[in-house]
Amino acid sequence: MQALLQALVVANSHLAKFTQHYKLHFQLRGNASQQLTIQASMPIHADLFEAYVGALFQEQGLNPVYSFLSQALRPSISLAYEVVKGNYIEGFVASTQARLVFSSYAGRSDIPPAPLMAHPLPFTEESGCTSLLNQHFTQKHKHLDWEFSPPGGSASAPVWEVKAVERGGSVLATATGATKKAAKNIAARRALIALGVLQAPSTPQTGTENA
Repeated sequence: MQALLQALVVANSHLAKFTQHYKLHFQLRGNASQQLTIQASMPIHADLFEAYVGALFQEQGLNPVYSFLSQALRPSISLAYEVVKGNYIEGFVASTQARLVFSSYAGRSDIPPAPLMAHPLPFTEESGCTSLLNQHFTQKHKHLDWEFSPPGGSASAPVWEVKAVERGGSVLATATGATKKAAKNIAARRALIALGVLQAPSTPQTGTENA
């Protein structure tokens, strides 16, 4: 029982939630095409929280680490204990909060999974939105389609229009760009904002992208 309790609390999926809560992943940096997917990666979130704890130990020693982890993990340990107890003791039912936090172990199909991200990622005008949207759909076990219209404009300055469409669902976003790649990135960015994965820009965005 103790081993299972420990496994729940230190699982990557759970440690990642602390990185998201403290927004540590907002500080991750990478090249323009990879930064968003790095910031949204759950395994990286878990590694980042562990790295933060390690850095705290290196700079301040054991006592601050013990104090920080005691406060951070105590609620998780209590909730994990409820979930484990519910699987060992007949008639005991863990609280809704406990089953939500550890829904993957609780095995209750009527409980919606916790959101992938606790906070939307900071808005960016860089590329990489297409990769992040594809990653988001893969994690949700859904399919994403791109529908291109014949290019407008002129032969020397074409304008491509694309729609990001959830297969079997609705159009998520539409965008235009000077290239197919640019149009997809704009549409992906708009779709990510609509899905709550990416923050909306502080000022309205106009125009097209050329990259």
